[in-house]
Amino acid sequence: MANDPLPSFISRIPLSPETQTPSISLVVPSTRARMSDVQRSAVEAQTCLPAEALWVWDADRRGSAWARNRGIEHASGDYIAFLDDDCIPPSDWLERLLDTARRFGANVVGGTYEETDGLLADCRERRNFPRTDMLDDQGFVGAGGNIMFERPVLDACLRTDGFVFNETFRISQDWELVIRCRRLDAVFAFSAARVKHLKRTNWIHYLKLQFGRGQGIAALNKRIEEDPSLSVPHRSLLWSDGASGRLARFRWLIIFWRKICGPFDVASFRRKRDFLTFWVGEKVQGLGFLWGSLISH
Repeated sequence: MANDPLPSFISRIPLSPETQTPSISLVVPSTRARMSDVQRSAVEAQTCLPAEALWVWDADRRGSAWARNRGIEHASGDYIAFLDDDCIPPSDWLERLLDTARRFGANVVGGTYEETDGLLADCRERRNFPRTDMLDDQGFVGAGGNIMFERPVLDACLRTDGFVFNETFRISQDWELVIRCRRLDAVFAFSAARVKHLKRTNWIHYLKLQFGRGQGIAALNKRIEEDPSLSVPHRSLLWSDGASGRLARFRWLIIFWRKICGPFDVASFRRKRDFLTFWVGEKVQGLGFLWGSLISH
């Protein structure tokens, strides 16, 4: 379908003047009609130019999963990389993803973000992402704004499940795809190449984001409960990881303590008001999880 005429909501930006092997297609889902000049300049400056960039305009707000699937349908590359519309990659981003894939024999390579917002930066640093490239058995790879898939892995998901990104997921559709790729024995590698995330937030937006994340976690949890062949997306007490032995029996009590009473690491935040926003956000995320679990049943 990559050679089919493009629908009006997809803009193809040809980039590489000659065919590279392997070739890379870049897909960017967005609710905006066009790519920003800053992002386009960063894409055009890649030391490993993609063959094309596909800008998928989700004018009707059908969701990132819908937009990414439409991009995949019309992509021609051997690899398909995904970038969010508010992310600016460093010039060697795709080169480093491809190099990591080759060195580790990985089918899926991804990284994390360099946050420009103070609150989001402190929240991300708490997760202790690696600073070097490595095989990923910890669940670090999954963020849809900094990830690249070998095309056969996505084709295998399409054959197995009837879709690539699950369009019933409005949130966490990238992590849902990752756990299905792991079920197919795809090899994952983490790349230390970070893309700059331009998202800015305030306490209202952050709490809304946390409620949505809670709903996304609930949806993922339901998928894992329904299909025992699926692995957990990352280490978490929710999926019985992080508490072993007798402590595992008390994981819900530990979750309650951490979410309702904690967290307590105020020193992880440069500003106390950011810690307070984060602390309240953990409670709001828990409410989102409870609400998502309720409506899913």
